[in-house]
Amino acid sequence: MPFVRMCSNTIGTWMFSNAMGQYIPDNQSGYRLISARLMEKMFTSKLGGFEFEVEMILRCVIEKYKLGWVTISTIYGDEKSHIHPIPHVIRFFEVTSYSRKVVRQAKKKIKIE
Repeated sequence: MPFVRMCSNTIGTWMFSNAMGQYIPDNQSGYRLISARLMEKMFTSKLGGFEFEVEMILRCVIEKYKLGWVTISTIYGDEKSHIHPIPHVIRFFEVTSYSRKVVRQAKKKIKIE
């Protein structure tokens, strides 16, 4: 894995895990096994791209779905990334901040009830 990618993944994993209140490994690579119940709930999402994946994980955390992770090998070749780093980082910060607020609100609601 390229050094810059490794650094951004490490920082992103830490930030996102902190926002979710539990360890969430790299949520941007890999395959998903999604229950029919979760899939049904995700049909209402208006998000796309990595924001959709974040919303899916956010729903799992709030609604106490079981999350599991399987390590996969990522192969990096000579191809160029199509990610625009600055807008991507800004959007990641926005999504992570939003996720943190939603998780905290959900925890407060659970304590009240």
